[in-house]
Amino acid sequence: MKIEEELKIKYHCLNEKIKEEELLSKLLDHDYKKYIENSKIRKSFLKDVLLFTDSVLTKYFPLNIKKKVNGYNSYSYYEYEKEYLNQQIKNPLLINWLKKRVLKYTQEQKIFFNLVFHSMEEEIFEKNNTQNINYNDITNKRYILKQEILDIKKEIDEVYSNHLDIKNYFNNFKYFSKHKRKFTLILGPTNSGKTHQAISKLISSKNGLYLAPLRLLALEIYQNFKEKGINCNLITGEEQILEKNAQFTSSTIEMCNFNNYYETVIIDETQLLTDKERGAAWTNAIIGVNSRNIICLGTTEIKKSLENLIFECQSNSVIENTIITKRMNKLEITSDNEIIKGTAIITFSRKNVLYFADYYKNKGFSVSVIYGALSPEVRKNQINRFIRGEADIIIATDAIGMGVNLPIKKILFSAIEKYDGLKRRLLSSHEIKQIAGRAGRFSYNQNENGLVSLTNDIYNEKLIELLKKNIETINNFSNNIYISPNFNYINKLNNLSKDNNIFNLLTLFSKINTGKENWLISDLKNQLNIAAIIENNYSKLPIKEKFELCFAPIDNEEIIKDFLNMIYNKKDYNYTEYLNIKPFSTINLDGIETIVKIIGHWVWLNNKYPNIFKIDNFDKFNKYKNNINDLLDKKLIFKAKKTQKIQ
Repeated sequence: MKIEEELKIKYHCLNEKIKEEELLSKLLDHDYKKYIENSKIRKSFLKDVLLFTDSVLTKYFPLNIKKKVNGYNSYSYYEYEKEYLNQQIKNPLLINWLKKRVLKYTQEQKIFFNLVFHSMEEEIFEKNNTQNINYNDITNKRYILKQEILDIKKEIDEVYSNHLDIKNYFNNFKYFSKHKRKFTLILGPTNSGKTHQAISKLISSKNGLYLAPLRLLALEIYQNFKEKGINCNLITGEEQILEKNAQFTSSTIEMCNFNNYYETVIIDETQLLTDKERGAAWTNAIIGVNSRNIICLGTTEIKKSLENLIFECQSNSVIENTIITKRMNKLEITSDNEIIKGTAIITFSRKNVLYFADYYKNKGFSVSVIYGALSPEVRKNQINRFIRGEADIIIATDAIGMGVNLPIKKILFSAIEKYDGLKRRLLSSHEIKQIAGRAGRFSYNQNENGLVSLTNDIYNEKLIELLKKNIETINNFSNNIYISPNFNYINKLNNLSKDNNIFNLLTLFSKINTGKENWLISDLKNQLNIAAIIENNYSKLPIKEKFELCFAPIDNEEIIKDFLNMIYNKKDYNYTEYLNIKPFSTINLDGIETIVKIIGHWVWLNNKYPNIFKIDNFDKFNKYKNNINDLLDKKLIFKAKKTQKIQ
């Protein structure tokens, strides 16, 4: 049987079951009386009973019935001989006859018949009688139907899964099996020299690629190479700086080029392999990057997941070496929460970052800040102020725990709980260590231990417990590996289901069985949010465009709608027209952050739709971009309000 025919049959069966379950739901919501009183349904039964009586049982009727049959319309004589007809309803001949007839009934009539057959006489002849109905029977039947619906849905998902062949995910990568790949794992805590080792190996290669989790880190490596006089490209979602005869490329991991060959590749922060939203980018890089020498950097906790994934890569990939690094200087847990020069205060929201910045400014400290809404340029400026000593302390979200190299002497946690998008939860031991490890960076403070504490001592004992927990005792570190859809998969689903709705297609993919233990589909909630906006407003866009737009780096719903409107109407826009730029002095902090985001999105969209999202003059554009970043940076300079001696 062709897959299309198989799906058609299963979908038909599913729809019938759903209709039946919906009707039962109505009956349980005490709409039963309404159905009984529905003349069409009731009369269909009555008509069948009377037809049977007329055609089959007439010869057994008493004489007075025969006379009435001959003299009266069969649809009305039951009023005169109701008692006799009630008796006939229990006749086995009638029951068998009705069972055959019921096959021709409507869905509603069938369900009604099956539910009330046991009390047929009351239901047909007593319009308002609902007392004899067994609601437990209805409930049980509905429960069974729900299970049947789930089973059919599972069968449909399995058909799609088998057709998509997720088990052979590796075949998505053109150069996957072209040559033998040797992996080196350099794993350990922060401040253990992992990156230094890896970069040394990269520089000694003829050419190479560094894959970063953040644009800021990609920019940092790019600048380091430039300072050494080494030609290097920078590729992120927002920009491409391609230099002539460049040997090396620094790139964000989502922008990984799987076609170019690199002698050596560094994949940084591989513990994000288990991240349910972004982990697929690391999965793809480890499976598909075109290189013979691949260096994976990460925390020790990720060792098992890396080994499992590389093993899945079959005989063309081997782990040649595993290096476990140790912290170069000690991390000291202290109850001392005094603010000293070089302190980093960690909190978990933009609101709290700005609150603490203002609070400590009034206490006499100059402050730098880092949080998610800042552009890499502004983050870099804030970091440099701290490095140069222009800022006494830095206040940051947990984003600081990812690769940022800072001269931090002391880490103070404002809390050890955070809201993760679903609920408030305690930070894991892994998260605590990743952030705390930023204290006492060896490159800056070779002879000093890093200090870790809290702004208050409420959670101090719990903090100590989490920091001291050995890796071997950590049971909650995920070993899941995540994959995400590419257009090839979505196009297959589109052709199979004949559904051009990108929301439905992504939803369908999210339920696919990967066929591999611990291999899961990425959390696609951001993509589904954009997909819903697309289908509600611009459903006629081509499916490929819909798919690509779902993965655009845009998280503001209103901005998404604006940009989609531009694409749909195919008018050309210039960023200055869109922003309707006001004098900088009139724009508040929220407004500036929004403009910074839009500028970043505009670059991404300009690469894809150059005729719609116009940048006529890149020099002018970059000047404006720099000016707005400078303005944002200046808004975030928290100078001490009063003089205080800083240690």
